[in-house]
Amino acid sequence: MPSVSRHSSKPANAVPHTPLTSADVRKIFYGLMLGMFLSALNQTIVATALPTIGRDFGDFENLSWVIIAYLLASTVVSPLYGKLSDIHGRRAMMLVAIGLFLAGSVVSAAAPNMAMLIAGRTLQGIGGGGIVPLTQTAIADILPRVSAAATRPIWARPGSSPGLQGRRSAASSRSTCTGR
Repeated sequence: MPSVSRHSSKPANAVPHTPLTSADVRKIFYGLMLGMFLSALNQTIVATALPTIGRDFGDFENLSWVIIAYLLASTVVSPLYGKLSDIHGRRAMMLVAIGLFLAGSVVSAAAPNMAMLIAGRTLQGIGGGGIVPLTQTAIADILPRVSAAATRPIWARPGSSPGLQGRRSAASSRSTCTGR
């Protein structure tokens, strides 16, 4: 395993890469923004649907655990993703994070009871805990410091727009699924 210098996340004996073209940077940037949008949209839809979920499962006592499980899991694993991405690379860890997040989404969607929903949300949190920090780290890796600071409002947009669209999507999906 190559040694890592104290001031950089790059191995000390790494071969310098050719600079990325602006088209390459745009492709990477848009892909990262889609990952952040996925994570943020999930939160707004779940928050809107919680009362309906609790009513359908008949379990309002454990409803808060649906949110707490995600937040707790994502908080615990965020630093681990940072260290693992230094070892295995940003792309590999981002793919793992999105894969775990989507697997948790499938478990949550197919949950027959509140316990399975909470387990699915925990798995989603394990994946979601890597999406935002890895996105920020990858952007910092590919852009010079001045450009990275100038792009913060752009990459923050995917995190804020689901707040505007998520409630509409949740209401629409609820009426489609329940016929109301």
